[in-house]
Amino acid sequence: SNVKRSGESMGANRYDLLFGVVTSEALWRFSSTDIQGGFDFERRDKILRTYVRNAYVYHLNEIFSTIRNEYTDWDKPIVHPINVRDSTLEALSDGHTVSPLLKVALLHSRRGASTHLFHFNYQPKDTDYHERLGSVRGEDLSYVLGQPLVSGHPYFPHNYSRQDMSVSETLVNFFTNFAKTGNPNEPRHHHASSKEKPHHRGLTWEPYEPNSQLYLSVGVKSRMKSHYR
Repeated sequence: SNVKRSGESMGANRYDLLFGVVTSEALWRFSSTDIQGGFDFERRDKILRTYVRNAYVYHLNEIFSTIRNEYTDWDKPIVHPINVRDSTLEALSDGHTVSPLLKVALLHSRRGASTHLFHFNYQPKDTDYHERLGSVRGEDLSYVLGQPLVSGHPYFPHNYSRQDMSVSETLVNFFTNFAKTGNPNEPRHHHASSKEKPHHRGLTWEPYEPNSQLYLSVGVKSRMKSHYR
């Protein structure tokens, strides 16, 4: 997340807040065997019970049953181990990261403070992970830091594509604007570092608010969406 002081109101400190999530926030909790081949319901239940036991104090059985029910596709009598892995990954990602962050966004925006949320929904072609996993924790950092715009030099040389450069340019533009003004949309200043037309032009990153719950989906064609997850 990125926080910037914006002033004071009625004696309380107010801050502008910008933060984001990736699709598979909790992938790091799984072994390479789990990731590659998936697992059965028995292992899923063991993973979820461990999470509930470590995260909560009371009503553990009820919480476990609720999570298992919400992240089970009851319409499919036979479920492939990969699908079990995907639903378990989503449950842990939501529990560990997404749900707490959305709670912060809701509370922060209710105070009338500027709040901006993004989902890094981009996956480079040469990623180490399967396409169905989506973006993985940490993959967004190189794009936020602008590494594709300088071919990763000097410490992380890499042959980035024009598409990678365009996505990075969008994030760098929004983040630098936010750092300067507390608003990711101002000032708009484009550095033509890639041959592709930057797709952040004409796109306004609307703030996250309790009713609309708008967020920026960052990808090949970035767009505003609502109610993440």
